[in-house]
Amino acid sequence: MNHDRAFIAYHEAGHAVADIVFEHDLGAVTIEPDGERAGGVEINRPDDDDLRYQDATASQVKFERRIMSSMAGEIAQRRFDPASVDPDHAAGDRVFAADYFDELDTPTDEIFRAYHHLLTLRTEYLVEKYWPHIQRVAIRLLDYGTLTADEARDAFVDPLAFAGMAATNGTSHG
Repeated sequence: MNHDRAFIAYHEAGHAVADIVFEHDLGAVTIEPDGERAGGVEINRPDDDDLRYQDATASQVKFERRIMSSMAGEIAQRRFDPASVDPDHAAGDRVFAADYFDELDTPTDEIFRAYHHLLTLRTEYLVEKYWPHIQRVAIRLLDYGTLTADEARDAFVDPLAFAGMAATNGTSHG
């Protein structure tokens, strides 16, 4: 197994599983590089303006979940191999999280740090709780490189889903 490819798979699987748990509109998940990034998870997100004008508590929860999804990749990668984490690798994820934090009411640095710490702890718990699911999605990514949303959900739910598809050659992966 290519170790670099494995930590990318666990990173992207962390994002994908968080998005599945939070019922975000998941698109494809890939560990195939595109010239700008080593992999990625496509999410069809509503316009942030839609969230700003909802009930304040509902908006807060949705922004918190977006932040946690952004954090879940690096946390899953660290869970897989702590030495593989490089501060430059997840810079885009941190930018997304920071943008979402800007939408939350954190008027002081102390409140921001406490809030960030709380969401980090909650994301670490989510990664630990769903670790077997993250492993299954990562293994499928290592096998196929790219998964559709349905294939990622199948790997999340059923560890044998891909075994049956491969045996009947019913998979879209050639």
